[in-house]
Amino acid sequence: MYQVIVAGCHLPDDSVEKLGIGININGVGTMDISCKDDMDHFRNTTMNNFVLMGRKTWDSIPMKFRPLIGRFNIIVSSQYQKLNEEKEIYTRETRSEGLTGMKVAYDFIHFVENVEDGYEFYKKMITNTRFSNRELFVMGGESIYRQMLEKYPKQLDKLFLTEIHNKHHSDYFFPLKDYLTLPNECIFRSHINKNKNTLGNTYEEIFFVLIVYKFSS
Repeated sequence: MYQVIVAGCHLPDDSVEKLGIGININGVGTMDISCKDDMDHFRNTTMNNFVLMGRKTWDSIPMKFRPLIGRFNIIVSSQYQKLNEEKEIYTRETRSEGLTGMKVAYDFIHFVENVEDGYEFYKKMITNTRFSNRELFVMGGESIYRQMLEKYPKQLDKLFLTEIHNKHHSDYFFPLKDYLTLPNECIFRSHINKNKNTLGNTYEEIFFVLIVYKFSS
């Protein structure tokens, strides 16, 4: 089983089929909208678990924050062999209560060729008692979200969605309608929250809700 976690904003064309999850800056996808409450929600939800992401999502994380500490980072890349050989550049010390026995950041990183290999790697890792009961959170980008839904619809357990009501242009999207075509139940929905946009020189107020969908296997 796996979980999906995503923050997406409404689009200028009022599309209900997808949410915007990033803009293209020099070939790297990044958000131009973010808030502290959502970042705290992401960190608290994924902490001490596994996260699966694409190479562009990995590259969008500032170097000083790679890997995401306290989580085992699985990254999909066509250059996975070379990147695995070079991952010892991430040498800062780190600790995690849930992922014991790991002392340096590169212990938390594994590159794979495709989502199938990433999922199989996760399943193999949790056979180790050190990682048993740890969950896998798929965190993007668009291609990874689509591939996991296409290849593993029956293994999807929950969708943790931060739905941002502000309308922003986007180059990358989360296929919300495609996910919600699967049998599901909304098991949590927060009231509307309000935060300041923490990205860029802006005083924009962000309005968002936190939603959790549970899927039938």
